[in-house]
Amino acid sequence: MKVTLVHDYLNQYGGGERVLEVLMEMFPEAPIYALFYDKKMTSNRFNDRVVKTSFLDSPVVRKHHRWFIPFLPMAAQSLNLKNKYDLVISDTAGFAKGIRCGKKTFHISYIHTPLRYAWETDSYFKNKLFKWVFKPVFESLKKWDYKTAQKPNLLAANSNFIADKIKRYYNKN
Repeated sequence: MKVTLVHDYLNQYGGGERVLEVLMEMFPEAPIYALFYDKKMTSNRFNDRVVKTSFLDSPVVRKHHRWFIPFLPMAAQSLNLKNKYDLVISDTAGFAKGIRCGKKTFHISYIHTPLRYAWETDSYFKNKLFKWVFKPVFESLKKWDYKTAQKPNLLAANSNFIADKIKRYYNKN
């Protein structure tokens, strides 16, 4: 079985990256796709496995990725795997589940959390003027995130708390 791993972005080393490392151990031959990859910020942990990044992979985006949030859905969709793999496992807090796969590919998306930029703007962005100015962007992200969450064959939550959010935001178990 040909397996690949997909991760949102590799510009830090945190909990999501530790999950990716476990997936790498489980699937030692699986290449990794990511929207962008900063070797230095991840201490070169993924060097031999990252095979493709999106068109957004640049030093500016890696350092200031929040400025590019409106373009991250497009970046995820630009990574088209077609039917290249039998199994795609994305681990995501937002964008990696948006990767395009062929109809013959089984896609499991391990959800760390639904996209906070779309669903939790009140708690994530405190500035009311900022929220008002960028409301159309957040609404567009919400629509994209909902639609994209319907595409994987299986969504896996990292906790009961996240499972409840998946049910509430995506109407999926």
